[in-house]
Amino acid sequence: MILSKPLACGIKKLNSFVILFGLIQFKSNSSLYIYKHDGIIAYLLVYTDDMILIGGDTIFLQKFVRALVCKFLLKNLGDL
Repeated sequence: MILSKPLACGIKKLNSFVILFGLIQFKSNSSLYIYKHDGIIAYLLVYTDDMILIGGDTIFLQKFVRALVCKFLLKNLGDL
């Protein structure tokens, strides 16, 4: 799933939100986050203009995307 315009909302606000949602930022790559709880694994990669979200749990992905879109007014560009 691809989302656009993450930096328009401010990378610090985005980072705080993502971490509060339960994702952990990689120390070796600050643009990569992982969610790993109760058998659910998802990855979020943040680029300058876009974010890529991948994972195997559709319900988690939809919940996370809805929260991002509501909080930051992002545009969901659909599946990768």
